[in-house]
Amino acid sequence: MEILDTPEKTDERRYFTFFPENSQAVELLETLQTILGLPASGRSSGAEEASAFNSGLFSPAGGQAAVGLNYGQAAAPSGKASSPEKLAAAGASSSLVDDIRIAADTGRNAMIIYATPERYRSLETMLRQLDIMPAQILLEATVAEVKLIDNLKYGLEWYLKSRTGSPTEEILTKGAFGLQKFGGLSYSLVSERYEVLIHALAEEDLVKVLSSPRIMVRDGKTASLTVGDQIPVVTGETARVDSGGDQTTGVVRSFQYRSTGVTLQVAPTVHAQGIVTLAISQDVSEPGTSGSGENPPILNRTLSTEVVAGSGQTVLLGGLIKENNSRHESKIPLLGDLPGLGHLFKATSRDHDRTELVVMITPHIIRSTQQLDEIGRAILGQFQQLEAPGP
Repeated sequence: MEILDTPEKTDERRYFTFFPENSQAVELLETLQTILGLPASGRSSGAEEASAFNSGLFSPAGGQAAVGLNYGQAAAPSGKASSPEKLAAAGASSSLVDDIRIAADTGRNAMIIYATPERYRSLETMLRQLDIMPAQILLEATVAEVKLIDNLKYGLEWYLKSRTGSPTEEILTKGAFGLQKFGGLSYSLVSERYEVLIHALAEEDLVKVLSSPRIMVRDGKTASLTVGDQIPVVTGETARVDSGGDQTTGVVRSFQYRSTGVTLQVAPTVHAQGIVTLAISQDVSEPGTSGSGENPPILNRTLSTEVVAGSGQTVLLGGLIKENNSRHESKIPLLGDLPGLGHLFKATSRDHDRTELVVMITPHIIRSTQQLDEIGRAILGQFQQLEAPGP
């Protein structure tokens, strides 16, 4: 039994295959390149190759071995090492005797490693430590416009500060989570009560929800959502001439469609303390009123920031205010068009509206498949509680 339990000790190089369970092989290869100081590798037929240079991790006892990679060169027979002269003649980028070669097979999500058993075991230990299940984040977002009237006429931030017992004083941008101000953003707040506040304002018809998505994203990746319409925009006009070339018969217009609506991009990063850094980019574009035959003006409101919040806390972003001035005219038919007397039979009113764009994002950290199942059942339960519409 002692003989069977003895680790294999041989300098004979072999091919080993490592199948990551939670990560992508290419990402693990890129991490090894950074940790071990490997050169940046190129892609060839869906594979990545790299080599470790002067890495103590792979050094046998008593010294440090220099190892290298030969790009595009066939592997030397097991147990035999190609000489540096032969490797250089074959066009290798580096040529060292004891080379370790690593390739990432993207199609099978596997790593192929050419090394001795002892060195492979050292590399496998590192790979298993890196191959852990990445955290996922469920993002609940709400993009809304708030009417700035009555108590809200100075903006949502002023309204929150004026409320008795409001928590905003301790959670403004200089609060406990160290939020900072960025260009294009007036304020950013963190609390667990803002969703309730927005719902209360919606019941008073003071809030118009533009989008309310839920999206799952992997830690370190970017989630993107676009909701809106495409409108035609005239890009050119060409006169159409008859067959004789003497008379213009019309004008041919060329159009290009431009996207309008709400675009939200969020890139979350989970930290060990259970907090999430959110890099947020928000763009709202909407067409205005155009004259006859003219392209409509496009109003854009954009905010970009980076904030920090705990799992389950709501981040409120705001400060982008829009003003609309409109003129309405009502009149009695025929009488309102009488010269000199028409003004007696018609009335003109002017409206001045102010709205503020707010974005609420609530991140929920998911670290296990059990948590994912629980959230899935909770969302499914919400749908099941909806009553079927009547006949």
